[in-house]
Amino acid sequence: MLYHDDETETFWSQMTGGGVVGPLAGKQLRWLPSEVTSWKEWRAKHPDTTVLKPPRPLEAKRASRRRSPQSGETSSLNRATTLSS
Repeated sequence: MLYHDDETETFWSQMTGGGVVGPLAGKQLRWLPSEVTSWKEWRAKHPDTTVLKPPRPLEAKRASRRRSPQSGETSSLNRATTLSS
């Protein structure tokens, strides 16, 4: 799967973290540690965690962009982008 970076106009490989197409093709993203866990387990390990919630107008904007009222089609925010080789 590829992800598109709007700022650099580069497509990045999810699997390798490498730039595939665009100005940063051939570059490598820096790996950051991550963890797949449940909220319950996370809170037990990190009780001082602060959860941030976006302001209401941003949530409403995202919700309105998910589905086009005129066509009923989902927006590009909900579609994965793939390139053929």
